[in-house]
This record gives sequence, C-alpha cells and structure tokens, in this order.
Amino acid sequence: GDLAAGTPRSVTLPPGQLLLQCASTEEPQVQYEEVITAQPGAKTVHGIRLAELVAKKRGTPVAVNTNSTARTPPVPGEEQAYQQAYELVRTRRFDEATTAFEYFTNKYPNGMSTGNAHYWLGELYLLDGEAASAKKHFETLLQQFGDNRRVPDAMFKLGRIYHLEGDAGRATFILERVVSEYAASDSTAPKLAREYLQKNF
Repeated sequence: GDLAAGTPRSVTLPPGQLLLQCASTEEPQVQYEEVITAQPGAKTVHGIRLAELVAKKRGTPVAVNTNSTARTPPVPGEEQAYQQAYELVRTRRFDEATTAFEYFTNKYPNGMSTGNAHYWLGELYLLDGEAASAKKHFETLLQQFGDNRRVPDAMFKLGRIYHLEGDAGRATFILERVVSEYAASDSTAPKLAREYLQKNF
C-alpha cells in the first residue's frame, strides 16, 4: 500500500453497512457491501472509541476546484485501459482493479477518465479498510477534477472518513456542503449526507 509506516490499515465503521452508491449513469450500476463494517455496538477509530476522542479544531476544508486541470485529449489505449480496470470492479476482482486503476492514474494523470479512476480507487481502498489511501484519492478528485460528476459522492465519503477520524468539524462542514450545493444533482449523496448528519450530529 501507500500508507506511511505505522499508519493503521483499517478504520472501524459504526454499525450498519452502506451499499456502494453509483450515481453515474455512464457505467452499469454496481452495488457491493463495504467490508469495513463495525463490530456490533462499536464506534471506534483505530480501536479508540469516538466518545473518547476530543473534537479536533476544524481542519482546512478540502476545496473543490471547479477550474480543474485541463484534460489531455484521449490517447490510443487510454479508454481501453480504463474499461479493463472498470471491468475488474464489475466482476468483483477488487485487488486487481486497485492495481489497474493505480497504473491508469500514473500513466494518464490528466486523462478524460482519470477523475473516475481516482473515485474508484477511493472506493476500493475503503473496501480494503485503508481509509488513509481512500481519503487521498477522494481529495485528489476534488482538488484536480472538481468538474467530475462523482464529486458529491466523494465528498460524502470524505465526510464519513473525517468523522471516523474524530474530526467532527471538518466532517460537518463537507457534509453540509454536499446537502446544500448538490441537491439538484442526480447523485444520491445529498440524501445520504443529510441522513448521516441527522444520525451522527
């Protein structure tokens, strides 16, 4: 993985599993259960109960860069490489999909589908319990591909990660933005963010 030495590999989620929400209609709907589920009744981050965590000072919010880096015109093999990586997700070969999407983002850093690739890497690392790596890819999506249709979904996932890390201020900030700024989108993220805020804050 790309986690720093000593960084815990997993984050325990509150009880209740969420199905992966695919808001985009450009790819077939895929739903699979996130495997980073909690032990019954536990609300922990790296083994520390959330109730014992002191709310941190709100961190610097991740800015959604709507003036995203200019995309490069598709090059031969780019779309095929993306579709091959996505097919691995569709067929639930998640470890291979992670490798394929990491290769894709390195080879096509400003490609037409690179924002989507970062989103899928975020989802895949969440499935593997690697919240720090997931956060990196979701934040990259917001900072470099802010015009991507998956931005509200990535913001919702980031809000959950921030909350589980004990950063309630940052979590609330980004979740409220999802609700207020993307209510008219075709994403399920605003509804999920509203429900999460009502349940946890």
